[in-house]
Amino acid sequence: MQNVQFSYPGAAGPALVDLSLDIPPGGLVAVTGPIGSGKSALARALLGIYPIKSGTVRLLAADGSNSTFRPGLIGYLPQGSHLFSGSIGENIRMGAEGGPAELIARAVEIAALDTDIAGFPRGLDTQVGELGVRVSGGQRQRLGLARAVAAYAPYLPGLLVLDDPFSAVDVETEARIVQALREAFGPHRPPHERVTILLCSQRL
Repeated sequence: MQNVQFSYPGAAGPALVDLSLDIPPGGLVAVTGPIGSGKSALARALLGIYPIKSGTVRLLAADGSNSTFRPGLIGYLPQGSHLFSGSIGENIRMGAEGGPAELIARAVEIAALDTDIAGFPRGLDTQVGELGVRVSGGQRQRLGLARAVAAYAPYLPGLLVLDDPFSAVDVETEARIVQALREAFGPHRPPHERVTILLCSQRL
């Protein structure tokens, strides 16, 4: 992102002012700040959901060419991630039907859901109910994270944007997830396994 500026319609001032950000392939950048500080605006401007007023946003391949390593493959976990009627497995595989079981299992482990699922009588076949009413808030967020990771199975997303993914998760689980993300997708991994991550959070 180079010199990006964005304003909400009718706002008294811009949400993003002359913002420049360069994240290397496999990098994990965390952005923190209170409500209204521009975290979601940053995430959505990066994704192209919000049209920027000025500046440029580019997704580059590992070799610096002006295209993503896996073109168009972006995982996004917005605030208040929604679940749909069906099973845990169906919610994770949404958009990745037919993806390899190994990648689904890996996404579950990265999202620290493996212990939870093992405790459910029907495992991945457990029904979550309308809007996920049968699982906790923290489990809903982690299900959303697993879905974002597995969205393009058998491929990995080149970019993963997580908007306040841990607000309902305890700090120990949060630390486990961040460590798992670093180990699975960081710059020490082979190029085809690196996932660049932008993580927005209200808490340090």
